[in-house]
Order: sequence, then C-alpha cells, then structure tokens
Amino acid sequence: MATTRMFCFVLVMILMGSFCSAKIYKVGDSKGWRAKKGGTYYEWTKRKEFQVGDSLMFKYDGNFNDVTQVSSRLEYQFCNSHSPKAVYNTGHDVVTLKEPGYHFFITSNHSQCVAGQKLVVFVVHEHPTIPPPPPPRKILPFGKDYKVGDSNEWKVPEESDFYSKWSEEKQFHVGDNLLFYYNDQVDDVLEISNYKVGDSNEWKVPEESDFYSKWSEEKQFHVGDNLLFYYNDQVDDVLEISSDLEFKSCDTTSPVAVHNGGQDLIRLTKPGIRYFITSKIGHCEAGLKLRVVVRPLTRSVPKKMQSSPFDRLIKWLHDSFRPHPHH
Repeated sequence: MATTRMFCFVLVMILMGSFCSAKIYKVGDSKGWRAKKGGTYYEWTKRKEFQVGDSLMFKYDGNFNDVTQVSSRLEYQFCNSHSPKAVYNTGHDVVTLKEPGYHFFITSNHSQCVAGQKLVVFVVHEHPTIPPPPPPRKILPFGKDYKVGDSNEWKVPEESDFYSKWSEEKQFHVGDNLLFYYNDQVDDVLEISNYKVGDSNEWKVPEESDFYSKWSEEKQFHVGDNLLFYYNDQVDDVLEISSDLEFKSCDTTSPVAVHNGGQDLIRLTKPGIRYFITSKIGHCEAGLKLRVVVRPLTRSVPKKMQSSPFDRLIKWLHDSFRPHPHH
C-alpha cells in the first residue's frame, strides 16, 4: 500500500511538472490589449522567450476591439485583416502557441492597429514535458568519439532530417569528439556562428557613437555566419549599403537591401566587408552603423582525420604483436 501511494505521488508530481512547464503571458501586462503610444508591443516582447505550449492572454473591451491573427508579416505591417488566420472577440481570449516560428496578431479596428495595437511573437522550441535525468557517466581520461552519420558518414542524406534524427538520439558531453568522414572533393564541414548584433544592447542608437565599431572589432566573422538584428521596427530598420563612402556619410539613397521586420537574420555568404546602417534621420550619424569584416571559409576539421585514442591503441597492439617474417 505504501508503495502504491508513493507511486501515485510521484506520478502526480510528474504530471504537475509537465503542465506547469508552459507559461501564460498577459499581453501588455496591466495595460492589456490596446493601442500603444510610441509603437508596437516590441518593448513588451523583447525580454521574453516564447515556446511551443505557452499561451497569450488578451484582455480588452470587446465592444471596440478584437484579436485577429494574420498569416504574414506584410498583413501585420499594413494592418490587413481581410484574410485572417483566426479571430477572437470575447474580450478575454487565451491563444495557445502550438508551433514554432513567427505569430502575428493585430486588431481589425484599423485605426487602433495603425496606432500600435499589433503584436508579433517568435516561438523558439517546445517545453520539455518531463526533463530526463542526466545519465550516469564514468570519468574517463578522454571523451567519447561520435562518427557523424555512423555508416552513412557525412554526405547528402536520402532523408532531409537524417542528421537531425541522428543527433537527437545521442547524448553529447563536454570533451566528446565529432568525427566527420567525407569525400573532400565533394563536401566540407562548416561550423556556423550566430551573432546577435550589439548583444544585450541590440540594434538601437548607442550611448557611445563607436559602440558598434568596438563590438565588431572584438569578433571574428567567417563565411556562413549569421547576423541577428533585433530592434523596434517602428523606430529603426536595417539598410545594407555597398561602400565605405556611403557608410561614413550615412548615405541611404542606394541600399543593397532593406530589412524592417524587427527580427532580421542576415547570412554572411562571401568574404569581404559588409556595411549596415539605418535609414532613420539622425540615428546613423549618432552611431547606429555597423561595419563587418567577413573572413574566408576555414575548415573545421582537417582533410585527413586523426585516429581516435581507441583506434591508435588497436593499431599499436596490431603492430606490436603481429608475427614478423624470419630472414
């Protein structure tokens, strides 16, 4: 009987943990869902991390507003509610975020939407329902070696999610090694880094005009890396320009590309110098500009793979104890 009670208690605690892992966010906190002075709900969202299973609670006056979920950033930016993905109008709506990616919410009251009653959230990944306990691990003089892809090695797979599944089945630890075997005439290995521009400062007018210059100089960017720009899309944007002269003079007349989503990912695809500024008057001159030196691609592993410690031991045993021919 005592064993049964203990089992039930453990089961209840596990279930409570799985339900409590998801969070409910009241949109706008005490102010609720309404038009905001000074722009969108950017300031409300930027300190939060939304995950699959979390919920948004919208509280508002249902006589004047609603919650309209739209499918694209274009509909969000232009307050287009003609083809909604979903509409909520009870005045107290709870919307569960069921999939990763961007989710866009506006009000169908166009004047209120234009005045700032619009919300975009980025959902990153799922909450673990029951966090697995870390497996016991012996203390070894060296880490474990993982041959990437096992017998498939490192090559274009038959199924696009092959390497994702392969990785999920493993438990990697500090000190382990990834061994990439592949045809170096066909493929290589590129380790990608993501850089959040400005780190905690994000992309906004800095207190010191050389802030982004110093931030860039402390990094080493390579082909394949990504720049992540986070900013208030009602206040700033990201313009890529092509020359040092345009960069120094904050010339916005001939941009190579324009980004204005508030959460932009820009991949560094080739070596050279990349220039980024903002089109907002006075902001670039105040220091909101970034110059990035992109270095050529460097291989993460040598062409000839080094043997693992175990392989070297087997080779030593083989060489030491194999019979030698008599002369």
